[in-house]
Order: sequence, then structure tokens, then C-alpha cells
Amino acid sequence: MISSGYITLAIHTNEHALALKSILEEHGIIVKFDNILNTGLKNKSVVRVKIRETDLDLALKIVESGDGNALLLERKLTGVSEKLLIPVDFSEMSRLSIIVGFDLARRLKLSPVILNAFSAPSFIDKFPFSDSSTISSEVDEAMEAKDFRLDAEVAMRKLKGDIKNAQSIGRLPDLPFSTIVDEGVAEEVILATARRLRPRLIVMATRGRHKRQRDMIGSVTAEVLDSCRIPIVTIPENFVFSGIEEVCRIALFCNMDQNDLLVVDSLMRMFSYPVVKFFVIPVIEGKTEKIEKLTETFCKNLNDNYKTASFIPAVYNSKSLRFDFETLINRESLQMIVVPNKKKNILSRLFSPGIAHRMLFEKDMPIFAFPV
Repeated sequence: MISSGYITLAIHTNEHALALKSILEEHGIIVKFDNILNTGLKNKSVVRVKIRETDLDLALKIVESGDGNALLLERKLTGVSEKLLIPVDFSEMSRLSIIVGFDLARRLKLSPVILNAFSAPSFIDKFPFSDSSTISSEVDEAMEAKDFRLDAEVAMRKLKGDIKNAQSIGRLPDLPFSTIVDEGVAEEVILATARRLRPRLIVMATRGRHKRQRDMIGSVTAEVLDSCRIPIVTIPENFVFSGIEEVCRIALFCNMDQNDLLVVDSLMRMFSYPVVKFFVIPVIEGKTEKIEKLTETFCKNLNDNYKTASFIPAVYNSKSLRFDFETLINRESLQMIVVPNKKKNILSRLFSPGIAHRMLFEKDMPIFAFPV
């Protein structure tokens, strides 16, 4: 094993890891590999690239300059803050996201940031000239916009007081937290705040499945899920939450490539190698026999490398996946869905939505979506 003086700089395929090793060593940085994961796919493997802590600043400068072949770096080592973002709309549903968010923040040692986006009237359809009625209308709208902000700030102060009261009686973890009230379209404000704060995680509540299906185009959570490059946990309405440590039976959707290994490794390290059971569901085209063999190999390698977890193949015919997955949920009492989430443009999202998007609208289960 590598000594504790070494830290993980990057996780990538063996080929790219070797290229990065060569570049770093040219700059006098000692590099070691750890925890090689054989994917069983096209002779590819995934490795951890480790360096000495004292070399971290130089290594990051090399990688961020472009010389590092744009490898996937550890988020914590590239300027990501130790914050957890919780968007709210002051509904009972969003209070559930606070309960889950604070528990995750406790577990991951993060600081919660509670965000509310309010929409004020916009100044539109104005004539290129003004008269007294136009001026009066603009003044009225400005006052109304001011009232919207005031209402949002009052609601946030009340929520802040409720959280402190819940902390004082032990219903919420006693963590320092901050609040933000900002004007704009909800999904745009959330994405802009995420870019500015760079939180390690976002926790968002969602309405029940049938309500979401009626609002498929306008779902704020779906828009953020499709556009954000930060891990997101979505919590469905009426979800009964008893603590993150109780979540131990998980459906893992995967494309059978190295991105899936990066997701598993990130999740396992994020939660300090928890005791969990994953049901691995491949979503690739091909003959069932071949997919079964690939999935078995994939699970075997993961079981060999993560001793606290169990990875169980769950291969279904693509035509019956929805029905079979529902059966699996009930039979195994699944508690969460984990998916690798690829960013898509607007047309792709409309005509070929990703797994995370589809699961959001089809299942009343928490989803943990990792950007890949």
C-alpha cells in the first residue's frame, strides 16, 4: 500500500494515467498508482494517480495548464468548496430537502447553504417613449419587485429561525449554515449559484411522480439535473427519511464503461467505504448473454476492490426494463438510485433524455446523480 503521505490527484484509465505520470515526473514529481480496477471492457482499467501532499500545488498547476490531458481531478482538490447547496421554495416539500441536506452535510462534514430564488415582474413591452401612465406603471412594478424581495427575505428569516429551533432540540444536526435570497428564474439562479460557490453536493426536493409528469417541461429539478456539473441528490415528496446511514440497498445504473467505475469510486470514498449492496443494472444495447457476462465481470472486479460493498448483477431485457426494475425495487426494498449523468443539449434532453432525467419522472425514489 502507498504511504499516508500520498494523496489522490486523479482517477482515470490506465492509458491516461501513464501519460499524466510521464508529464508529472518530467517536473520532478514522484507518482504512484493505487487500487487498479480492471473493467473487463476492451482491456481498459481505472487507476488512482497519487502524489506527495507537498507536490500538490505544482501538480495542480501542471494539470490545470492543459498539460495534464484534461484528466478528471478530484473535485476537492480543484477549488471546490466544502459546502452543500439546498435550494428551497419555502414549501413543506423543500423542508424535506433541508432534513436530508443537513444529514448529508453532517456525514460529509460540509456547510449547508440554503438558497431561495424569487421572481419579480420584468419590465417588458415598453414603448420607446414615456407618458405619465407609463412612468406610473414602471414605479408600480419597481415597488412590486421590491415587495417580492422583501417577502422572500422575510420567509427566509422565518425558515432560518425554524432551523435553529430544530437544531436546539436535536431534530437537525447542529451545523453552521448560511442563506441566500436571489432574484431570477429558479433553475438559472441555482446554476449560477452553483458555479459561484462550487459546492460538493446539491440536494433538491421534487414533487410526487404524477405531479412531475404533468409538469415535465417546467421541472426546476430536471433542468438543474440536466445542466449542472455537480453531484445532485433529489428527494421525492413524501419520502420517509431515517438517516443517510440507513440507505444501504441501491440500484446502480451504468453504461459499462470507465465512467461507472469513477462514479462508484467517488461514492465509496465520499462515504468512507460504507457497507452497502448495489444492484448493477446495465443500460447498453447488445445480446443478453454478452451483457450478462460483461456485468458479471464488472461486478466481480468491484467486489474484489471494495470489500465493504456487494455488487450484484441485475440484467434485464431493454423492452421490459421498466417493469422488471419496478419488481426489483419491491423485492429488494431498494432505497436509492445512483446514475452517471451526462450533460446534454436542449434537443437531446427533449428527444433522448438521460437515465437520471427519466428516473426523476418515473420513480418516487431518491436519486444520486454523478456528472460524467
